[in-house]
Amino acid sequence: MWVLKLGGSWLKNRKLNDLLQRLILYNDSDIILVVGGGIFADAVRLSQKFLKFDDKFANYLAIKATENYAESINSIFPEIKLTKKLNELKKKDGLKIWLPGETLKNERTFIKNWDSTSDSIACWLGKKISAKGVIFVKSLNFETNQKYNLRDLQKRGILDENISNYTNKNTCLKIVGPEIVIKLRKFDNISNYFTKLKRIEL
Repeated sequence: MWVLKLGGSWLKNRKLNDLLQRLILYNDSDIILVVGGGIFADAVRLSQKFLKFDDKFANYLAIKATENYAESINSIFPEIKLTKKLNELKKKDGLKIWLPGETLKNERTFIKNWDSTSDSIACWLGKKISAKGVIFVKSLNFETNQKYNLRDLQKRGILDENISNYTNKNTCLKIVGPEIVIKLRKFDNISNYFTKLKRIEL
């Protein structure tokens, strides 16, 4: 099973519907979607600026923001199911988006501050369910042959700072950009495509 983390910035990407339609075609594959908060999370940041609530509560609201994104996707593509329960994720009954709010609200192993974005949520989930790996789908283009280093990606603000708390030397992390939409057209088996992506060096 792969955890596919879809960045919040994809909310404004014209290729979002195309990507989701492609992923639906692989509904018998082992893919769990985790989505970012995007503009919904931006609203939390702005609210905190004026209301001055603490980072723990801001993190709670930001996690709820990811669920706003997920519910928006579900309203357009009802065949993409929403689930809160970890034990439902391994059922092969269609493409799912995990809603993390209920599980992570009182989860002590998950760090609750702004350094824990949906990147960390995806890695926490990947570790929890023993996924094959986590694929980060970002808005930047990663269609090169260069190697990617986790610390460098964190310094550039592409991945969040707390990921390292949910990974170890054997964790498989990969990253891809909008080119995924075109690439998926060439693969009957999405796992074959994920396998070909270069791993992020930890």
